[in-house]
Amino acid sequence: MGIVAFFYLVDRPQDARWLDDEQKKIILDALAADRAEKKPAKHTRHELLAALKDPRVYILAAGWGTVPMCGTILNYWTPTIIRQAGVSDVLNVGLLSALPYIIGALGMFAVARSSDGTLERRWHFFLCTAIGALGGFLLPVLSGNTVAAIVCLGMISISYFGAAAIIWSIPPAYLSDDAAAAGIGAISCLGQVGAFCGPIALGWIKTMTGSLAIGLAAIAAIVLMGGLAVLIGVPANTLREHAEKQS
Repeated sequence: MGIVAFFYLVDRPQDARWLDDEQKKIILDALAADRAEKKPAKHTRHELLAALKDPRVYILAAGWGTVPMCGTILNYWTPTIIRQAGVSDVLNVGLLSALPYIIGALGMFAVARSSDGTLERRWHFFLCTAIGALGGFLLPVLSGNTVAAIVCLGMISISYFGAAAIIWSIPPAYLSDDAAAAGIGAISCLGQVGAFCGPIALGWIKTMTGSLAIGLAAIAAIVLMGGLAVLIGVPANTLREHAEKQS
């Protein structure tokens, strides 16, 4: 897919063969209006350094870094959790393991549609993390019931997919000048710490305690803190979308 994307995707709307002239004009006008709202950028060779000096980058990285932890639960432990809930047939375990992802996909669509419709990002992101955290806290308690376990995994899935969809709408509206492009790259890179540490931490806790409960609770708490970091650390009045809506 990377090879296909390299040759198929283009750098500018005017080069897109799949757009007609009217569609290209709509996109170009929207991009021009977007640039007009931003302060003129000072082009230097130190964009990455400027981004790493910007505390807002670390706030967003903290928020993004907790999202892959929900993926740790889904991608590594869903079959085990469903089996422990009382489903022994391997085929049924596989089929039921798909349900949380379906729930997450529907939830992502609903959350993203609401966020775009209201141009509100912070509370939508926090709501996603709160739903996932609640699912993580309840999962050990309700893991003996198959339906309840799948519902909890579905809540975690909504957090995983929904929060990932929302978080990347914040940096372009929040960062500006030298920190803009490099800041998004830095947030993505730093945030992958959660994706790296999550499976290791959860597996280690499971090995040491013989139970997933403590690990699930720990991840749930971290995910909630990530949502709070974005909600509190990103003031609404600093988002360009918020200013446009108010005007």
